[in-house]
Amino acid sequence: MKLNREDFLRTLEFVSAGLASREFIQQSTCFVFVGGMIRTFNDEVSCSCESPIEGEGAVPAKPILDLLRKMPEENILINIDEDTVVIKGKRKQATIRFEKDISLPVEEVEIPDEWTDLPDTFLDGIAAVASCASKEESQLVLTCIHIDANKIEACDRFQFAKYDLETGFDEPVLVRADTLKEVSSLGPIQFCDTKSWIHFRNQFGVVYSLRKTLDLYPNLDHIYVEGGESTTLPLGLEEVVDRAKVFSSDKVDDDSVVVDMCDEFIVIEGNGAFGSYKEKVDSNYDGPGARFLVAPDLLTRIGKHSRECFISDDRLSAKIGRLWFVTCTEQEQKNDNGEK
Repeated sequence: MKLNREDFLRTLEFVSAGLASREFIQQSTCFVFVGGMIRTFNDEVSCSCESPIEGEGAVPAKPILDLLRKMPEENILINIDEDTVVIKGKRKQATIRFEKDISLPVEEVEIPDEWTDLPDTFLDGIAAVASCASKEESQLVLTCIHIDANKIEACDRFQFAKYDLETGFDEPVLVRADTLKEVSSLGPIQFCDTKSWIHFRNQFGVVYSLRKTLDLYPNLDHIYVEGGESTTLPLGLEEVVDRAKVFSSDKVDDDSVVVDMCDEFIVIEGNGAFGSYKEKVDSNYDGPGARFLVAPDLLTRIGKHSRECFISDDRLSAKIGRLWFVTCTEQEQKNDNGEK
């Protein structure tokens, strides 16, 4: 069978979000061809799309992806023999193991039926709140993004973010933030909510099914209230944050910068395994000293779109369009060098 190499590679990459990094479920590191579809499944995420080739079985994902990315041909020939996939280009041929028996438990994933269009700003809402979700596995609920009828929110007990939006969801849904962030980058435009799974579909007909967390999310409405002393963040703050996150971003489980609000200046500090960065910026703030942690992307968003925030005894809050952001603060006085 003759295929356009780039088109076939793009199809496989679309469903790669459902691959496991290691095979704790049999064939979970494979592309499975079944029922005219390509399927992947890693227990939390399942992806599927129409298959351009005939035949049913499983092929290891890594070698076929690596090979297709390195081949220069515009078109390739693919044939499935009894136990191998044969890929041919100009003066070259590769054979990859092909398992006829399918053991991947894709039947666990409920089949979506009626699709609903996602609001235009849904993906922006996911991106806005995702960095506030907890990375601590012991707090499973807080590792999730909460999608309700009129909001998208996340928190880690110290940072809280809520994006006001009529989502189209009839029932509240909890989905792991890490998986939802990955899927959102692939451009879903529709969703379908079933008992244990939430399904998203993009313009190419690729379906991303995410296992829901079937727990209750805490009511955080009391967090998002106006109050405190108003201050305006200095111009150019996003450039300072960009430098600080060179060091903070290597902390995969806790990418955050430290902000010290001092009399007439702000100190921003990024710390990581390879070192640290600290910069002092002039400010019009004249309240009591306050220290807080914040995800760099959120601080950049505040600096670009609003710059106004409110500081009270125990929190800093900001409202940027649809987004509410709140973080807990420590009140303390600083000396002229921004030190405790």
